[in-house]
Amino acid sequence: MRAGLNPVRLGGLLGLLFLAACGRGDNSTEPTTPSLTKVVAQRLANLTAADIEAPAPTTERMELTQELLQTRVHGGEFRDLAFKDLATLGKDAVLPLAQWARDGSLDNALRQAAVELLGVLAQKPNGAAASERLLGLTTTAAEPWLRAHAAWRLGSSDSDHVIPRLVLRLNYEKDPEAYLWVASSLARKGCLAGLSGLIDLASRGDERAARAQPELAWIEKELGDTASKLLRRWNSSEASALPLAPPSEAQLSEIWSLVQDLSGDTFALRPVDDARYILSHLGPWCARELSTALWDTDPYVRLHVAQVLERMGPRAREAEMALVVALTEVQVAPAVAEALGSVGSPRSLKPLLAASRTDQPHELRVAAVRGLGDLGLPGALDAIQKLFRELKDPSQAHIQDLRLASAKALVQLDRGDEVITWLLQQMEHGPDNSDAEQALGIWLTKGTTSGRLGFEAALRHWQAQSDPPGSIPSAERARSRRTTRGQQLSQVLDSLIAP
Repeated sequence: MRAGLNPVRLGGLLGLLFLAACGRGDNSTEPTTPSLTKVVAQRLANLTAADIEAPAPTTERMELTQELLQTRVHGGEFRDLAFKDLATLGKDAVLPLAQWARDGSLDNALRQAAVELLGVLAQKPNGAAASERLLGLTTTAAEPWLRAHAAWRLGSSDSDHVIPRLVLRLNYEKDPEAYLWVASSLARKGCLAGLSGLIDLASRGDERAARAQPELAWIEKELGDTASKLLRRWNSSEASALPLAPPSEAQLSEIWSLVQDLSGDTFALRPVDDARYILSHLGPWCARELSTALWDTDPYVRLHVAQVLERMGPRAREAEMALVVALTEVQVAPAVAEALGSVGSPRSLKPLLAASRTDQPHELRVAAVRGLGDLGLPGALDAIQKLFRELKDPSQAHIQDLRLASAKALVQLDRGDEVITWLLQQMEHGPDNSDAEQALGIWLTKGTTSGRLGFEAALRHWQAQSDPPGSIPSAERARSRRTTRGQQLSQVLDSLIAP
């Protein structure tokens, strides 16, 4: 990041942003820019975390709970008596049951019964401790069946503080059965982060489809729409209108603990990546919460929160005006500009155009142009075309990243034909060849979608050179891929852009 923005430029930008966002006349006064405060610390201090503590297991309690399991599995007509004794033990049974569930020397039927009884305790108003142990099994148990069973039981628990860490399981769970129940339980708790995966599982012709389909039917009935439409709404600004349960104070405490992990005090990369993944997959209410953190004293928190909002896309629409104001925050303005492009509505057009002007710092201009491309509104076309044409002077090579950003934006605005030859040259010989390659891929995809002649075949050849999902190609492999793609595209380019 740059050290800061020129104060004179910043003042001018603030006025432009205010007029653009509010649409008021010359008598308007500039908004008061919020002061940096310890937002995260203050928010955490005012929230109460879930009560997840449980009494340490004793030999007596271990024996009592083992008897409960025996009764539940082998008790015949007396099986349900286990529930009565469980109610008597209450929280005292939580840790012993969790230990029995993990005990690989125990018969699997008894271990499954332990999870079932934890699920019963988790349904109680004070069941956070049991829910926490079910979550532990869901995320760390070695056996996929055990993770799946624990995840299923979480769907009927009374505690929503588990939702953030259950969301993270979507990123790590490899077993389809366990993934199914993680996604299902999240949906039952008002988070549709796993809905696309659940739809995919339901479409397969196997036994998992037979289990996923009733879960989708339940979700459709509860939320009053088809699964495909619910998924579209979840990934759009309509997410705010979905009838989803609001978060409890305990879940908000979890959220702000994750925001704290985004601070400069967190040196390990994994906690930061995990926190950003979780936060960006939560509901629209999370965007409202996070928008206040754009003014935390820690610049890393501000930066990462802007990135989270960008990843949320239109689901974070309620944070749009907070982002407009945060464009004036010098250390994170570029990240905020890119977030506005992903999140924003037509109200973001003028603020982003203002941030892309020649009197603004270079890094902010590049980010604003990228944001305008993501925003995809025709109102940005003239400014971006002018910018691309003005930057063709070879003496301006030091700002070619700005020209590349404008070229990609033109592709996104369906004006890619006029920049495609230059992008092809950049992919083959330019310093930012990976960005040019991405823009070319977007151009081919858009042409295929709109039914342009020859684009489908060209895209098929392009995709044939793709690296395997999840792989990290070497520099040599990346060069080879770009060379092959460049040669293939060059051979058909004239026919693709012919009038």
